[in-house]
Amino acid sequence: MPVITVQEVQDLIPKLKSKTGERLVRLCAEVFNKRGKTVRLGIGEAISPEAQDACQTAEELGEMLRRAVYEMPMPGSFLPRSKCRS
Repeated sequence: MPVITVQEVQDLIPKLKSKTGERLVRLCAEVFNKRGKTVRLGIGEAISPEAQDACQTAEELGEMLRRAVYEMPMPGSFLPRSKCRS
């Protein structure tokens, strides 16, 4: 899995639409606010490369990914950390 550095994220923000850049900055703030709290994470179905390639612009891809996340069903239960593989 590729790793992106903080500097690369900072370099990307001006290239993104203002709304997208604001969401990225807000995401960082939200993660920071969750420090010391239990965070539940849901992992949905993989999005195929073909579905990603069908998007013509970064904005279209962002919108498609956002819809996929919002349409994910809530899981019936969550695994406690002790049951997760490390």
